Amino acid sequence: MTNQEIIATLSFKKSEKIKKASDEVKRKQKEKEMRKRGLAPDGSPVSGKGHKCYYSGKKLDREKFQMAIDAVFSGIPIRKAYKLSGLSEPTFTKYARQLCSGDCMLPGERFTDGKPMYFTYNPPSELTLIKRELDRLEKKRKK
Repeated sequence: MTNQEIIATLSFKKSEKIKKASDEVKRKQKEKEMRKRGLAPDGSPVSGKGHKCYYSGKKLDREKFQMAIDAVFSGIPIRKAYKLSGLSEPTFTKYARQLCSGDCMLPGERFTDGKPMYFTYNPPSELTLIKRELDRLEKKRKK
């Protein structure tokens, strides 16, 4: 092999390395831009709706959930009232606590109709409280 051939081979290999390095830089820049837009290098979303691990959860029926919440405030234990909502007891308890504390609302994404639910509590009337107390006393007397 002559000197000219050796120099030509070395310059060819050098240009290949430079080309690979510039391609790598371009690929990293493209990935960085995709991540800024919230996309993975293959174009799929990094998080949120459309992501392969995205789980939206079970949508709540507003009427059933409201009926279960009303039942809790009317004196029925959560252990019985959660069945009215169609949720499990831990999930119902979690949503009830979120509704009754903090912002006093559940976001619309949780409901089938897409509207948020705000916590409003109307205390029972005096007559209802007296009736409940009389019923409780009647039950104690029968025992």
